[in-house]
Parts: sequence; structure tokens; C-alpha cells
Amino acid sequence: MRGAILGILAGSMLAFGATAANASVTLGTAIGSSCTGSGCVAGTSAAVVTDNVGIPNKVQFDDTNASAGGQTAWFNFFVAPDALGTFSATVTTFPVSTVTMLELLTGGTSSTVGTTSLMTTPGTQLTYGNLTANTWYTFRYTANMATAGSISGNATFYPAVPEPATWGMMLLGFAGMGLAMRRRRRPALAQIA
Repeated sequence: MRGAILGILAGSMLAFGATAANASVTLGTAIGSSCTGSGCVAGTSAAVVTDNVGIPNKVQFDDTNASAGGQTAWFNFFVAPDALGTFSATVTTFPVSTVTMLELLTGGTSSTVGTTSLMTTPGTQLTYGNLTANTWYTFRYTANMATAGSISGNATFYPAVPEPATWGMMLLGFAGMGLAMRRRRRPALAQIA
């Protein structure tokens, strides 16, 4: 009985330690787009979490019906404090146009666009590490659309390396399972009476 209890306890610790590193991405409500140029009509932007359990977490975003000319779209996100790590996003256009700028901003909330630039990169990919706990971020992307079309992409959230406490729980879980497996009942010796 004691071995079974030790096995259950060890398995629980191992499971708890493994899930502590999973990310938890929350999208904000400020998902929008803007454009410049005469007769420009902003597209319809949307972002959705497609995997909030696996590693990495995944988000897909799309700015549809973007008109020709400069088009900027964005979405806000928040990452749980126990899953700080790296944010990476890749942007494409259809039909093929020039992606002029990708930006990661902070200082906003779930309903406002961030104001402080953390990273600005030309081209189609942005990667940023060391996200700050309890902070809203804005990922903003700009393209010069040759004709009307869409801007879309994928974002991934890789959790940070597990904290020492998480490693300790995992090791304790493995040790407990090993101890439970090793302990066996010794056969009782027959007594001569």
C-alpha cells in the first residue's frame, strides 16, 4: 500500500513539474488595422490562439481585404508569468508585396496599442526573448500592398527554461517513482511449528 501511495505522489509531482513550463497566451481586444493613401480602406484584422497547451503556443493572425498602399495591422497579447520566454512571428502577404516593418511594443493594455518600442525589424520575421511578467505587448506589422489582398502570419511563444524549483519537483518525482518501483514485498518465510 505504501508503494502505491509513493507512486501516486511521485507521478503527481512529475505531472505538476511538467505543466509548470507550459505557456498561457491571452489575446487582447485591440485587434485592428489602419492604412494610408487616398481612397484607402482598412482591412479586417483577426488573431486567434490555435494552440494554448503545447510547446510552443501558437497564434495565427490575418488582415483580410487590405487595400493597395501602406497597411498596418496589430494584435495585443499577454503571456502568463510562469511561461516567460521567446516570442517569434513570421508575416506573409497575398498577393506578394513588401513587408516593410515588424514591431514589438509594450506600454499598452488589452484595449490600447503599446507605445514603447522593444524591437523594430524590416522584413518578414521578428524574434524577441525575455518577455516581462504581467505585461501587455503589441505586435504590429506593416506592408506596402501592391494591390488589394491580405497580410497574414503565425506567431509562436516558446517558454523559458524551467526554474530550479520546477527541475527540483521533476527530480523528486523521478526519485519517488524509482523508490516505489524498487520497494517490493519480501516473501514471508514458512515457519516450522
